[in-house]
Formats: sequence, structure tokens, C-alpha cells
Amino acid sequence: MKKGFALYKQRIKMIPLPALFFVMIFLVAGGGFAAVSIADWVKGNEIISPFQVAIVDNEDSFETGIIRKQLQESEATKELITYIHTSQEEARYLLNSDQVVATVLIPETFTDDLRTGRNTPLEVELQESFSLERALFLELIYAATDLVNAAQTAVNTVHYYLGEWDVEAEEKSKITNEAIIHFSLEAFNRSQLITQSEIEATGSYSVEKYYVSSFFIILLYLFPALLSPVTQLSLNKSVVERFISLNVGYLPIVISSFILFFMFCAGVSTIALSGLILMGVLEISWGLIAVTCLFVLFFASLFTFFSFLPVRPLQEQAMVCIIGIILFIIGGLILPISFLPSWLSDIHRFTPFHWLHQLFLLGAFDQNFTKELYVSFVLFFSLSFLLLAAAVGMAKKKVI
Repeated sequence: MKKGFALYKQRIKMIPLPALFFVMIFLVAGGGFAAVSIADWVKGNEIISPFQVAIVDNEDSFETGIIRKQLQESEATKELITYIHTSQEEARYLLNSDQVVATVLIPETFTDDLRTGRNTPLEVELQESFSLERALFLELIYAATDLVNAAQTAVNTVHYYLGEWDVEAEEKSKITNEAIIHFSLEAFNRSQLITQSEIEATGSYSVEKYYVSSFFIILLYLFPALLSPVTQLSLNKSVVERFISLNVGYLPIVISSFILFFMFCAGVSTIALSGLILMGVLEISWGLIAVTCLFVLFFASLFTFFSFLPVRPLQEQAMVCIIGIILFIIGGLILPISFLPSWLSDIHRFTPFHWLHQLFLLGAFDQNFTKELYVSFVLFFSLSFLLLAAAVGMAKKKVI
């Protein structure tokens, strides 16, 4: 460790620090402007991909069939929501396999309860993976419930006066059922089925918070990526040969590279967070400090690993750029996943940048130390040391 730090001090002298500071400021300012611009664009272009909802109709009567038909043919929602009429077992399978956003269970006594004024609730089960679609469907259900309540009042009124007029039970039931169908047709065919409400494409977080997290992660990736060639040039060949001749090994060389990248990431993250805190976007908290330290450790380890890959410098730069662009897009850092093709929604949850994004949102804004957050901390902490170990293993091929 001591030899690695000594080598780091020699290498840092070969890097023009004023130019380095200028690059930091330029990246922070340029990245912040880009993040604000994209956030403003996303605010005005919230979209959502079409999704499916499973309906389990345990009553399966003529009246509930009419209601299902109105849901399926509603002009307000048919281009966005596809309703599948299926069994309870099949609906549960579709929900567990992420093929539907929600399941709606219509109870056996739905029509009778509507006729007599009993409020037997519809059972709605939601899929946690689709936060935006889930929020939209809940708004739709709440709006539809208000309209059904209005229709129920009308049906109850018809039922009451039929009793007052001593209409026979069979005829009374027939007229009431017709009223249920009539008011269902009226209610479910109105444009008021969907209330006007803002449901952002960034899920439960505001667009500003979403892009603050994206900006911070992209910045911590781009800055060491741009300075990677400088760190390679700072590795004096004569010093390396001296280390090898003394049988010191390659560990000090790897440690010096890690310290360089760590200082780069720590410096740019300090400047970025200071600006965000001064603007009132972020508040200093233990969650923010812990997440920032983890990010600096992870990205320093990642670029130490990249710097010792047995490839040429230009190949390394091209590979880093390609990997970064792909992970920025698939991880949902540039655009929320709802703006991208639906097949990416399954892939993005397995990318490290998606989990880093969620970590920053939880640590910086929610400050809610959940079990998932602790697991993520352990995962990225362990991954950082694995990357450093791999870098030590590859150092011999790289420096000779």
C-alpha cells in the first residue's frame, strides 16, 4: 500500500491539475445543462406503452358481460389497455409472469349487490414491476368507481319506486336489470372514465429527482473515461521496470491507478454535489454521503479494471464508450424506460446502472434504508473488490 501511494504521488505530478479542474467544471456545467434540458423535454412528453389487464368474472352474467364489453370497446382506453377475460388461475399466472399489469376480480354477487345497494368491493391485484402503468390503472379504477356509484344511485331509485308501485317481483327484477345495463352503458362510454391527473414517466419520483440521479451517475462514468488516457501516460515505464526488477510485484501499480481514479471521481462528485446542494436540489444526509462514497469506490474500481485490460488504448477507449452508451440507454438514465421499446423493460432491471440509479434515489431523496438498499450496498462493495482483484491478475500482461 505504501509503495502504491508513493507511485501515485509520482504519477499525479505528471498530470496538469489546472486543466483537470477545468475539465471537471466543464463536465459538471455541461452535464447539468443537458440533464435540465432532457428533464424539461420529458415533462412535456410523458408517454406509456400499451398494457394488458386480466378480468376474472365470477358472476359471468349478461350484465357483467355488458360491462366487460364497454371496458374493452371504450374509445378512451382501448388503444392503451387490452382487457383479457380469463379464469382466476390463468390471471394469477399472467400477473406473476409480468404479462399483465393488474387483475380485476368481479364477485359472484356483483349485479345483485349493485341492485340492492350493497358495496361489495372489486378485488384488484397489481403488479409491482409496472409503476407507471399501475398508477394509471388505479386512477382509472377510482374514476370508474365514482361513475358506478352514480349509476348505482340511479338503479336504487328505480328499484325503490318499482316497489312503491307494487310491481311484481319478476317484472321488477327484469326492469332493474335493464336499468343496470343502461346506466353501465352510459357510465363506461363517457370520456370522464379517465380523470385528468399527472402521472410522470419517471414513476414515483419527480422528473427533477430522476435526472439528478442520472446526471450524477453519467458524470462519474464520463470523467474517468475521458482521463483514462492521461493515467496511462502518467505510468512511467522506467518506474515500472524498477518495481519489477525488485520483485515488488504488480500490486503497487494497480493501487496507484486505483488511487488516481478514486481522486478523480471524488473530486468531480464533490463539485457536482456542492452545486446541487447550493441550488437546494439536494440536502446533506447520511444516505447521500454513503451512496456517494459507494459510487466513488465502484467507479474507481471499474476504471482501474478497464485500464489493465489486455487491449490497446484506442480499443479500450472505444470499448468504454460503447459500454457506457449501451448501459446509459438500457439503464434508463437518458430516457425513462417507458419511452423505449417494451422488450427493454425486462433487460434494464438487470443492468448495474439501473440499480445504481435506484440506489441514489433511495439514499439521496428517500433516506429509507430498506433491506434491498443494504443488499445493493454489499453487492456493489463486493463487486468493487472483485474488479480490483481482476485488475491485479491482468496487470502483468498490460504493463509488460
